[in-house]
Amino acid sequence: MSATSTPSKPTTASRNRWGRWVVIAMLLFGVALTATTWVYWKLHVAPYLPLQKLLAEKYEGSRPRVEGGQRKMHKGTPKILRVTMRLKFDPGAKDGQRRVDDFSRDVAAFVARNYPELADYEILELNLYWPRPETEHKPLEVQREFPVKPLLP
Repeated sequence: MSATSTPSKPTTASRNRWGRWVVIAMLLFGVALTATTWVYWKLHVAPYLPLQKLLAEKYEGSRPRVEGGQRKMHKGTPKILRVTMRLKFDPGAKDGQRRVDDFSRDVAAFVARNYPELADYEILELNLYWPRPETEHKPLEVQREFPVKPLLP
């Protein structure tokens, strides 16, 4: 007769050891993601925080977001300072286009006066949006680009 072997069940001690390693791996993964987010924040977003705070103070409720760089990592593309802001008025209203133009010029002049690093960029791009109240989130968006050189004093 041949002996049949029964598969052995893992013991409770080996399951506990395996579970500990899974928990340790999950904690290390969380620490790595947190560190990556912090490094990204420090290198990519932090240089624009002073300008973002100034815009938030001057244009209350605008929720400004400032970022800079190139559209693609290819050499020869222009460096862009991108400012995204929320409008308090409907740009699609009767006088909306005039108000958008006035607001855009005012923001561009404010950035030129208060952000000396603007000279390092070729284009100031303003992205303005107005979230339609009480409807699905389909904001009206307006984009304006200003060459930097004429803005500088």
